[in-house]
Formats: sequence, C-alpha cells, structure tokens
Amino acid sequence: MIRSLFLTASILACLVAPIAAQPVLTGPETIPCSDDPAEVIVTDVDNDGIADLAVLISNADTELQVFSGLGGGAFSAVPSATVLPMTATWTMRSADFDADGNVDFVFSDALASSLVIALGDGALNFDLVVRSTFAFAFGLGVGDIDGDGLPDVVTGSVGSDSFSVVYSEGAGDFAFIIPSFPTSDGIGSLDVEDMDGDGDNDVIVGHPDSVEVLFNDGAGSFPTSVLLTGPSGAAVYGLEVADITGDGVLDILATSSSDFGVSVFVGLGSGDYAAAIEIPTGANPHSVDTADFDADGIVDLACVNQDDSTVWVYQGDGAGNFTQQLTLSILPGAWTVTAADYDEDSRVDLIVNSLNAETISMFHNEGPLVLGFRRGDANADTSFDISDAIFTLSNLFASGPGPSCDDSADVNDDGALDISDAIFTLAALFSAGSTPPPPPGALDCGPDPTADTLECASYGPCG
Repeated sequence: MIRSLFLTASILACLVAPIAAQPVLTGPETIPCSDDPAEVIVTDVDNDGIADLAVLISNADTELQVFSGLGGGAFSAVPSATVLPMTATWTMRSADFDADGNVDFVFSDALASSLVIALGDGALNFDLVVRSTFAFAFGLGVGDIDGDGLPDVVTGSVGSDSFSVVYSEGAGDFAFIIPSFPTSDGIGSLDVEDMDGDGDNDVIVGHPDSVEVLFNDGAGSFPTSVLLTGPSGAAVYGLEVADITGDGVLDILATSSSDFGVSVFVGLGSGDYAAAIEIPTGANPHSVDTADFDADGIVDLACVNQDDSTVWVYQGDGAGNFTQQLTLSILPGAWTVTAADYDEDSRVDLIVNSLNAETISMFHNEGPLVLGFRRGDANADTSFDISDAIFTLSNLFASGPGPSCDDSADVNDDGALDISDAIFTLAALFSAGSTPPPPPGALDCGPDPTADTLECASYGPCG
C-alpha cells in the first residue's frame, strides 16, 4: 500500500512538473559597420523612447557610432559618428556621468594610456573628456565607489597588478586618478558590483588563472579580497556578474580560452563563494552574457566561441549548472555577445559583433514572452506601500478584486497568496531591519526567478 501511494505520488509529480521551454532564437539579421565593431550597447541614446545601438568602432577608424532605433527591431541604415581621440580601444561602458538625464559613454585606450568620456546631450552629440590611465588598459567598469551617488570609472590593465578609479564629480567633471589599488595579478577584465550586500560597490577582476573580488570598505578603499580559482592558462576576458540562482546574491561567471570552459562561482553571501562549477564551451570562449531566454524564470547563458565562430546558448537550472541547447553560427572574428531586448517585445535577444567581418549579427528571440513585474506592488499602481497590504486583505477577506499579476502579490515569494503576504508587506514597510521583497524586488521590473504555479496575466507598470 505504501509503495503504491509512493508510486502514485511520483507519477503525479512528473505530470505536474513544469516542462522547460526551449529558447527560440532566429536569424541572424546583420548590420554592416564601417570597420571593426568592438562592443555594442543597447540603450536609448537620443531620448525618443526607442532602443538604439551604440557601437564602438575600432581599428583604422575609432568612433562611437549610434544606429538610431526605428522601433520593432529596425535601425537607421547610416549611423551618427563621433570620432574618438584614441589609438586602440576595445571596451566601452555607459552611464549618466554628469547627471543630466542623458546617456554617456566611457572608453579605455589600450595603447595611449587614457580614458575618454563622451558626455551625451540626448541628441547624438558628445563632448569628450580625456583622463590619463594605465598602459594596456583592457579592464573597464563603472559604478559608484565613493558613495556620492555618481558613477565612477574603474580601470586596470594586463600589464599592471592594480586598478585605479576616476571619480565623477558631476557636471562632467572628473577627479584625477588616485594612487592605484593592488591586485594579485594583471587584469584582463573588470566589473563593479556590490558583491557582499553591504551597500558599497566592490571590484571584480579577471586575472590569468583566477578571478579576484576586492571589497570596498565604504570609504573607497579595498583592504580585503578573495581569490577564486577556476580558469587557467589565459587572461579572463569574458567576465559576467549576475544572480543566476535567484537568491538575491550575485554570482560570477568567467571564461577560460585555454580550458575551453566557463567557471561559475555561486555566491553564498557576505563575500563567500562555492567551488567553481565548470561548464564546457567551444574553442576559445571570449565573451559571456546572461538572461532568461526561455521565460522560465531561471537565468540562462550565452557564450561566444571565437575560434568556432559560434554562440552556444545554455539553459540554467537555477543552481549554477547550465546545459547547452542551441548552437548559433556567426561570422568570423566574433568578439562579444550582448543579451538585450533590442526589438522591445519583452523577449531577450542576442547581439554578436564580429571584428573581422565588420558586422553586427542580431538573433531575434521568438520564444515565450517574459512578462516583468514588481514584487509587492499588488494593486499595480507602481508603488510599494500600505495600499498593497490593504488590497491583499480586501481580496482575501472582503471579496475585493484580485491582482492582475499574482506574482506581484506573492510578496514573500512562497508560491501562494495568503495573509502572510500582507504581513510581509507591513513588516517590510514599517519594521526596521526587515527583509525587502525578494527578486525582482519592489523597484525593478523583472521575471519571477522562482518556479511556482502562480501566473502573471498582465502587469501594466512593466508593460
């Protein structure tokens, strides 16, 4: 009898278990470039509400080119072009450095030992600011290091066992580089994120054979660090920081061109990490990016294999493991892969820039729709406040209307709508030190990282 019940329960569990959707990426559609496209950023440069393609052109011509978005994934045939006073640049980041509401960009020059900051006016014009930095500067990151609310620039190089910070002072002013902070080895890649959850941005660097996390002490210094071993034999150029397990703690992914793999370091909280999970790739993986390509609420992975001229797309399991699902053929010279919704249909697409082919390849996601929401905004009025608790209680006990998006009302993310959600809301709002709503949180739009039976039919604020 017990065995029969066990078998019946097992069969039912299999029947109700969700079947993972497969990512569906079609293309590529291609955009020819005037020279080698070294990096692509999808953002609204001209403030018309439509995503544009900002492209760093490197080689004989060194330019910032912007292909204006026309809507529906179409872009202008002829880009605007801003000539950059640089010799060899391969990295670009974006932020609003002067707090004027317009998108700006920063570039590192590997040979001229300089940074160039391009301050945008929202109409595709840029004022250029130049600051000195390391020779052979490849690593480039952006984030608020000194806690003043302005994005600073962090840079390091393969030839220097250190990184430095250029501090943004607002209105397009930048402080001189302070004395550099030591690292354990040369820097091939760099990022800036709050890795230990203390509210201060830390610095993550890719070395030959390892990844290092240097922790900000809140005063703009980095007295402690942790060294993570995994990739070996070549500088880590593909570095990605993302919460791939959905626990609110940032994880790290790093490529190894010699081992043909991606090392995944799952964050455990407070700056600690599990041992590396090794994910096999094609030949010479150079760039990785993460997103939920199949709309199952779990972060997936895309990796450019430079020598194979392929992109491998993997499905994540939410625990740091990835299984390859797609192989996309691309033109020779693939350099970076970017996950972004360039056609603004709420599905994450892929963009690959190929240096040798002077081409951008764009893969359109035709898979399931990823509907974003804000957890805690039960009444969908764009705010997380006491009215959400009242809305939930009214729905539960006074026959009031239900939420248009069940996930937004599941404030404690336990997969059920009940009185505990209203209690969680009130505690988060009025009890000091209480836990805020789990990802995607009450402020940012995003998919549900937790598998459950709740649905999100519509959520206007993230539409």
